[in-house]
Amino acid sequence: MAAIIRPFDRNSKADIQLLESICKESGSKAVAKERGYVNRCVWETKKIPDQLWCEIYNDCAFYMAVRRKNYVRLVFIVVRADKRNNGIGTKLLNRLFERTVKSDCTQVRLRTSQAAGEANAFWLNKQHAEVVGINGNDLELQINLTQ
Repeated sequence: MAAIIRPFDRNSKADIQLLESICKESGSKAVAKERGYVNRCVWETKKIPDQLWCEIYNDCAFYMAVRRKNYVRLVFIVVRADKRNNGIGTKLLNRLFERTVKSDCTQVRLRTSQAAGEANAFWLNKQHAEVVGINGNDLELQINLTQ
């Protein structure tokens, strides 16, 4: 099947429900629990809709990010459990990185649990993220897109 990557429609109840469903089917209890945050991001960016970046991959994965003044905040990158290990997350992450650079920004920030060993290894070792802060049990990571 060919990859279909489409923009999220913030005015579509079906799209919001789809993102929540992907979170629920991610296989991660933490992501499933936080799926309500999708609505919060949409609501918080209502007056500045161009700052909410979200693309959906074949209705089984998505990334959601918020453009800030000096960086892009990655909020979610989620792939349904049955579609993992096919490079979908990497494709979406690369699209986010490309979009970030095209917007004249060079940093992506994200927050991850200190207990998320495998995920942290991915961010720190493969994406060369730097720990720029600790907030409770979470690490604040930053990826610099210029070398």
